[in-house]
Amino acid sequence: MADRTWWQRALTRLGVRVHRIEELAPKFDKDAAAAGRYIFVHNDSVSTMNAVTEWLKRSFDLDARDAAVVMIGIHLHGFGAIGPFEPREADRRMELARRAAADLGLDELVFSREPPARAPRAATPG
Repeated sequence: MADRTWWQRALTRLGVRVHRIEELAPKFDKDAAAAGRYIFVHNDSVSTMNAVTEWLKRSFDLDARDAAVVMIGIHLHGFGAIGPFEPREADRRMELARRAAADLGLDELVFSREPPARAPRAATPG
């Protein structure tokens, strides 16, 4: 607990459970990623966090909490992975994601079944 902030320690003493994003995020399967069973979403400097959260909810049937966890991971790490899915389900989710992105005006949102060659850095305010 020593690596937690003062406010996390204070909330914990009051009985409020404080999570880290890493604790809430599902575990990543590298073999499934290589087989194209994940959908990778890349951070961009145009799409709002609220819009991406709504897109995640619509495209992947995530509840608000899980969509927010994935969105924050994308923002902090430069990309996020959703899945793993069976191949047909991954195809179906990609189509849902394309439609939802168009409906929400997320023209700059980049997502694919190909893992990133290297992890891009999260966008930082200039």
